[in-house]
Amino acid sequence: MIIYATELDFAESDAAPKILAAAASWISRKGREPVPTELFERAHSIRIGTGMQLQTWCDKTAYPHLYALRLTHGDRDVRGRQWITELGVEDAGDDGRVRATVLLQTSEISARVQSTPQTSRPLLVDEILKSCAAVGDTPGASIRSLSSDSARGYDYLVSDDRRDYPLIVISPTADGRYLVEPERVRSFVAGLAEVITIPPDEDTFELADLLGPDHIAWLGAVNVVFPVRTRGAGRFAPRVRLMPEEFSEIASEGRSPEAEILSVVAHRTNLPISKRHVRPEDVREASISREMARRRQAAEEAGSDAELLPLYEESDREQKREIQSLKDQVSALEDEQLQLEEDAEGLREENRNLSYQIDSLKSAMGGAANSGASSSASPVGPEYRDAVLDAISGSPTLEQALLIIEALYPDRLVVLDSGWKSARDAVGFSKTRKAFELLRILASAYWEDLAYGKGDSEARRHFGKSYAPRESETVTNNKKARELRTFEYEGKPVEMWRHLKIGVKPSVSETMRVHFHWDDKAKKIVIGHCGQHLDHR
Repeated sequence: MIIYATELDFAESDAAPKILAAAASWISRKGREPVPTELFERAHSIRIGTGMQLQTWCDKTAYPHLYALRLTHGDRDVRGRQWITELGVEDAGDDGRVRATVLLQTSEISARVQSTPQTSRPLLVDEILKSCAAVGDTPGASIRSLSSDSARGYDYLVSDDRRDYPLIVISPTADGRYLVEPERVRSFVAGLAEVITIPPDEDTFELADLLGPDHIAWLGAVNVVFPVRTRGAGRFAPRVRLMPEEFSEIASEGRSPEAEILSVVAHRTNLPISKRHVRPEDVREASISREMARRRQAAEEAGSDAELLPLYEESDREQKREIQSLKDQVSALEDEQLQLEEDAEGLREENRNLSYQIDSLKSAMGGAANSGASSSASPVGPEYRDAVLDAISGSPTLEQALLIIEALYPDRLVVLDSGWKSARDAVGFSKTRKAFELLRILASAYWEDLAYGKGDSEARRHFGKSYAPRESETVTNNKKARELRTFEYEGKPVEMWRHLKIGVKPSVSETMRVHFHWDDKAKKIVIGHCGQHLDHR
């Protein structure tokens, strides 16, 4: 079973000896005895340490110079399993690139060995990358950042047909934490995938509006976006999204979330990279082929068996054609298998999204039914059902968003008549999916923090940049602006300075404000306005 495969390119003229020195250092530590670099200059098969077998191959008779090693050892915990690590090096010479490939696989003695190995990356890769720097276009060389300023470049990268590596988008939780360590993820996938983080203070709702929800992540989720593929007349980038609850389950099982991300990546990258791996058999075959060429040339020059050489060469060519034909057939079957697996993964992802939507709908309808039992004001008719369905499809109006949130949280939320009117008047507002999510957080996480005694300064962290506790001094000192932000609640005028915000342009379609008041006695959020930006002059 292939566990891990990677391919690294280097431009340094002395990269090959540095890579071999890194390998010698790694094997020496692993076997607890010194292994000289010179060992890799010839073919060897020796035992190292306790139960380790090291094999080496080399051919430097012509360029490219080829090196390969294979280290085999048993599993410490699982009897009947062997771990096999292979390193291949191809040195093009003449200031060309040096290519290094690493392949990690397991071999089981029978089907009775059923324990599934966890995906891991050999420390050999770290040693190599520390010894010499990979070329600049190697994915995973550094961590990128995704913000609204870089969104256009990221969108281009996602859809670029030349991209042949995955993108790993890591989002922060509402309180600004990452559920996986970005640098650790980067070290795991160096050479395989690009790691991209969304800064904690970035507005993920705005990113979703700019890029679409498929290619980003939010609230601690991690999204792995694979290279673009074509299906029929359409183009799409397959993706696998790992949700926060999955990371909690992984941690509870004692597994590494970073290793889980690596396994998602490796499942797609192992096969194509393993085809390009510099195998020991490739080095041995190249060495034999080069030796045969030298002997043929010597025979031609000496005139011995010259008449038989064309027959030998034709036979050799025919065998190579047959071998290549078989390799092509195997490659075609492997590609077909990969395509089927990707299609299956796409269907599983689509099924997960549909299940999530169904669960959301059931929860919403259940909440409405429960609230209807305790509050006659809770709408559960066709108007409400339409609002829920529009919310799931991502296109509710502001009035529908308020309708759903009030129905789900009747004991937490009060919408004044002015709030309903402002929502109806803002029918042209376009970013309603983001508005719905902000209202949901307002009635859930934000309300819970305030209701259980936390201050506004702590509760508002759930909104990021989408919340403001007050207006500017210019607005608060303006009589007209104060009147517009004053609403009647329980027979008394209440100034509502706290507000949620989307956009800054004077545009009904792009800008929205939700002004509200926290009734500490009743433990309720009172919404006085939910619509276009109120005048501040």
